[in-house]
Amino acid sequence: MDNNLLKVYNKLRKGDIMFENKKIHMIGIGGISMSGIAQILLDHKAIVSGSDAQEGNTIDMLRKLGINVQIGHHPEMINDADIVVYTAAISENDPERTEAKKLNKEMYERAEFLGMISKEYKNCICISGTHGKSTTTGMVSMAFLTAQLNPTIQIGAMLPEINGNTKIGSKDYLIMEACEYVDSFL
Repeated sequence: MDNNLLKVYNKLRKGDIMFENKKIHMIGIGGISMSGIAQILLDHKAIVSGSDAQEGNTIDMLRKLGINVQIGHHPEMINDADIVVYTAAISENDPERTEAKKLNKEMYERAEFLGMISKEYKNCICISGTHGKSTTTGMVSMAFLTAQLNPTIQIGAMLPEINGNTKIGSKDYLIMEACEYVDSFL
């Protein structure tokens, strides 16, 4: 972790719960990774909101969890946010990113933010590569579940055994798929 990120990490940290009561707005929340991060943030007692380009099953699921998700661009949602998280696919000229810059909000790309979250876990297992990441992440997850180790799982696909792409478990193990898009796994 570079010095700047370490400073932010230490500034955000309150006891053992880094994100407790933080308002985190996620641009592109309906994506497979972002929706998983949103669920993990709820477990960390964050107040999560988000926006996405279109409706879908993932958006419905997030709303059922109590997350305020809006479709389209909603720069006004940035006003109360402590932190703004966006995917690498979100343009630098996106109205919500532009508003966050204007308001000098703390902003992180999804992969960088996921790295911050991983610091909350004792052991972090990341599966990377160009093919087979979801399958391998699912296999590793199943091994941990079978061994009754109660991992937290964040996978880039729907895993039937956990009824989704995310399973909230203990903070002993975080198993996650590390995306290769724009070298974000680094």
